Amino acid sequence: RMIAQAVADGDTPDLAGLIVDQFPRVMNAGIAENLFVDLRDTVRPFGDDLLKLAPYTVGKVPYALDSDNSITVLYYRQDLFDKYKVPEAVETWEEFLEH
Repeated sequence: RMIAQAVADGDTPDLAGLIVDQFPRVMNAGIAENLFVDLRDTVRPFGDDLLKLAPYTVGKVPYALDSDNSITVLYYRQDLFDKYKVPEAVETWEEFLEH
């Protein structure tokens, strides 16, 4: 609900972590296209081996990948990482907090 309201207000979050059962609700709210990245080019090399993408697809466009973790998707805004000069080498939360 909070993500849908943020998108409706034009204030998209910097990060979004969604649990599997929340993803269909976000997609059905019609906000996936405005919030998530189209992953077609990323997953194309894998062909049909990614059947688990179906729950994370809107209009044949995959917006997330399946995961065995409780958080299915975690997005960040590259423009903010660039603005605050977060190095690409940052790989852990501890390293992120240092910047």
